[in-house]
Amino acid sequence: MMDIIKTFESWRKRADLLKFFDVPDGHVLSFSLGRGKPKIEPRRLWFVHCGRLFGWLSVEGLEQRGLEEISDGEFTYTLDDACSQPRTWKPRLGTWMVVCVPPLRVVVECIFHEGFRGWRYFDFQKHCEGIASKIWI
Repeated sequence: MMDIIKTFESWRKRADLLKFFDVPDGHVLSFSLGRGKPKIEPRRLWFVHCGRLFGWLSVEGLEQRGLEEISDGEFTYTLDDACSQPRTWKPRLGTWMVVCVPPLRVVVECIFHEGFRGWRYFDFQKHCEGIASKIWI
């Protein structure tokens, strides 16, 4: 099985991200992947923040949001935006969501990874063997 990786915006504070991931037992966290479904079912969702690996969550599954789900419900985006306002959003029709189970496993070592848009397949062991994990680009 392969993992996938996403990037958090660099303007977000690390403490705010840790607070976002501190959810009660029994809750799940969903993250949008866009219209492209991964060809391989991921087992972990990794995060990059400010050029470093931030942490990972176990993946429970993938879901595609359909029209009935979009019209019935909203997702509360609890991370504040740049203007410090909480956001409520609805994913677009056909958006693939990765459903993850807390807790977040925070990466304590300093392992570098460049930021990017969207998502990518990720192999932690292979990345750590390469030079890109050891130098900040």
